[in-house]
Amino acid sequence: IECGDVVYLRSEDVSSACEIGLVQRMYDDRGEKVVRVQWFWRPEHFEEAHGVKIEHRREIFLSDTADDNPAAAIERKAKVYFL
Repeated sequence: IECGDVVYLRSEDVSSACEIGLVQRMYDDRGEKVVRVQWFWRPEHFEEAHGVKIEHRREIFLSDTADDNPAAAIERKAKVYFL
């Protein structure tokens, strides 16, 4: 995994699907590997927040929201095509 990769991260809620994020930065914080991730919204996130129906269920949207997460939360790389 490196900066610029899109990854699946385990959600804190184990019954939820993995979250999807764009790795912006990787660093070590007192021995713990940390990644700064800019989040993607799935259609259901967008619909809840904005009340707009999204036709394509596999479409995701890059948000302005980013935060730091343990690198151990990364499941695997995701393949995302930017249009």
